[in-house]
Amino acid sequence: MTAIRVGATTGIRLCDQCGRPLPALEKNEYTPARARLVGEQGVCMCPHGVDDDVELPERGPSLL
Repeated sequence: MTAIRVGATTGIRLCDQCGRPLPALEKNEYTPARARLVGEQGVCMCPHGVDDDVELPERGPSLL
């Protein structure tokens, strides 16, 4: 099971496996602090299974 931790000072949801920010679920998660962290570390790409408590956004239709 993958635990989610929230940065103590930033409030950004982080993956417990890699420590990178998880994909945003709501528009209010897009903050300058999160953008900075994503720019420095990238977004979590860990495989999260059905049994994990991590909620990932649904994929939208491709525009390509």
